[in-house]
Amino acid sequence: YNLPRRCLRHFFAVRKCFVFPQPATPQNMKRMEQLTEKELDSEFLQQANTFCHYIFASADPKTVSGGRTITGTALGNLAEVYVEAIRSGKVPCLENAVVSLAKIQNVRAMEEALQFYMTEMFSMAQLPMLPEELSNIHKTAEKKAIEVFITMSFNDNDQIYQKELMGKMFNQYQQMCQQNQEKSVKQCESVLHTVFDTLEKGVFDGSYLRPGGYRQYRDTLKQLTHDYKERTRSLIM
Repeated sequence: YNLPRRCLRHFFAVRKCFVFPQPATPQNMKRMEQLTEKELDSEFLQQANTFCHYIFASADPKTVSGGRTITGTALGNLAEVYVEAIRSGKVPCLENAVVSLAKIQNVRAMEEALQFYMTEMFSMAQLPMLPEELSNIHKTAEKKAIEVFITMSFNDNDQIYQKELMGKMFNQYQQMCQQNQEKSVKQCESVLHTVFDTLEKGVFDGSYLRPGGYRQYRDTLKQLTHDYKERTRSLIM
């Protein structure tokens, strides 16, 4: 009989209790999730406002093991996990709830960071381009994405999720390298056909099969080769 009292006194040294009246009539209680605020009991709303005002003005931020402060979305997720444990009939355990919260928060942080990385890569990388330039863009985007992840992550002490994020970013980078290679080859082939079209026609119609033709062919080839290199300077090939 006294055990609950001792636990309350031990775990909640500072206590302030709020008694909430029934939020709606018995008929409306069956459809609580569909009720609008106007349909709720006025005394319940008044007590709820008093409670919220006290929380906002007096309550300290929620902290978990290690002194980590939980606010915003993380606090909402923690409350959902904790309440779900109670609803399922399990004994609520804050440590287990924190573990579940860490998974939810870190997966979300990883997804947000990966999306940030992809946005940065697509906005800065104009394929085809030199591999060195693409690599520099990747390093910059990766660094920023990791900062996004660290800001949103929670209790990723062993960097499990951060390492997974880096692996995903590397895979995306490898795919972009492959796309860069393919586009470079395609563009180089297009430039090759355009630049050497005149030379090719001259060979087929026999323009160089006359006295001095070889010298003309050699000079033309040299000039066209120079033009090709200039036009493909920013490409892989």
